[in-house]
Amino acid sequence: MIEVALLGVVIGFLSGLVPGIHTNLIAVLVVSFQADGFLSSVFLVAVAVSRSISDTLPTIFLGASDDVLSLLPSHQLLKKGKGLEAVFLSVAGSLFGCLASVALLPLFVLAFPFLVMLVKPVLFWLLLAGIFVLFLQERKIWGVIIFVFAGVLGIVTLSSVQNPLFPLLSGLFGASGLVLSIKNRSVIPTQRERSKVKGKSLLSSLVGAGAAAVMLLFPGLGPSQAASLVAGKRSPSSFLVLTGALGTADVVLSLAALAVAGKARNGAVVMIQSLLGTLSFSTTATLLGASLAAAGLATIGALLFAPVYARLFEYFDYSVLCCIVLAFLFVLVMALSGWRGILVFVTATALGTLAPLKGVRRSHAMGCLLIPTLVALW
Repeated sequence: MIEVALLGVVIGFLSGLVPGIHTNLIAVLVVSFQADGFLSSVFLVAVAVSRSISDTLPTIFLGASDDVLSLLPSHQLLKKGKGLEAVFLSVAGSLFGCLASVALLPLFVLAFPFLVMLVKPVLFWLLLAGIFVLFLQERKIWGVIIFVFAGVLGIVTLSSVQNPLFPLLSGLFGASGLVLSIKNRSVIPTQRERSKVKGKSLLSSLVGAGAAAVMLLFPGLGPSQAASLVAGKRSPSSFLVLTGALGTADVVLSLAALAVAGKARNGAVVMIQSLLGTLSFSTTATLLGASLAAAGLATIGALLFAPVYARLFEYFDYSVLCCIVLAFLFVLVMALSGWRGILVFVTATALGTLAPLKGVRRSHAMGCLLIPTLVALW
């Protein structure tokens, strides 16, 4: 079992370094092998946690266009030569978010089933209220327009395309940033060693773990929207810790939600549910242990590998690297979703590019999942 968990950490870490290789894709492949359900679940948990940490590197170092600096704190630091500091903050947030979510488990186990029953009758209206709060934070009509168009695209895609989430999300949140970087011929400065980080910033990991717990009550609400709702006037450092914590805590708390309420929100945990059904106490404890081990190992790996990743941009043209990644995504979409997927991918990329050009958060494009969720709840 230990060997399986270690393999999951390695596969998850490597997949996180390459944009487009999502945990859901690996989960589908694992299930198709029809291997032992328990070992497959251990592997998937390790993959999901490890990837949630290592994907910090391409998130920070790729897609840093001059047009979006006001929207992405990680890219603000990158352009100042502080990309390694951004990596440290996000990775530290992931690790502390994982630890905080485990510490919250007793309270979560007691409260979550009750909260699910409490929220269920008014879930539609609560989700709608959360969306309005997101709009009010910017008060720009383009945020509403992009949200609605993304929602329409989501409804069409989810009902007509094979592996619909891959071309949809890769276009909206991956390829769009790469296109802007190529368009603006962005240049990444030499990255300095990280400066000292204030311990106060790391406290945001507690907020991230709490937000991840609440997020599980609302289908369609992702980490980016949850971060926007609770970020307030946090500094870029605190925001990076918060978003890092949200991504990893989501995996851990999704396991707990499956165990106590039969609710699987995270993609990897959905696959675990299909493999194991309900989770016993011993199985849950084992999977949580694998999560903690994966978080620790992936954190060490990310911090050690970050300087190597940063130096790539001293030897290779940034725009060329973005073009290579964009071509790789195009080939993957074609292989997994066919020509319909390509059409969705191109449309989603255009929509994702429009958001920062109009000065609004790209997270409004999560309307691609939120609007279909609202339609289903109605």
